[in-house]
Amino acid sequence: MAYLAQHDEHARIWFVVGAGPWQPQVDTRQCFASVEAWLSDGAFRSRITDGGESPWREHDVFADKTLVNLMDRDEAIAFKPGTDWTFRTVDRLMRDLQPCRPFLLQRSHP
Repeated sequence: MAYLAQHDEHARIWFVVGAGPWQPQVDTRQCFASVEAWLSDGAFRSRITDGGESPWREHDVFADKTLVNLMDRDEAIAFKPGTDWTFRTVDRLMRDLQPCRPFLLQRSHP
């Protein structure tokens, strides 16, 4: 799921990435990570955020899944395989999901 927003001159895209069990050997919860993406100096950038920084709330529902396990940033980045997967997923979404890429490109070049 993506949320496209522009406040003043700052265009941002917020993704919620359903990661499934974040550390399957330890915790079987279905987890979600919040990721902010933007364009800086001609390159796409992204960062995992605390859930409270994003527009997503735990009561939001996507495809019959409620965001009951929206991870905070520290939890999300503590497990490197999950973090790597999240960034690969966001990179793929930025490349393939319309209108993400055009949204940022159009707002970065007046």
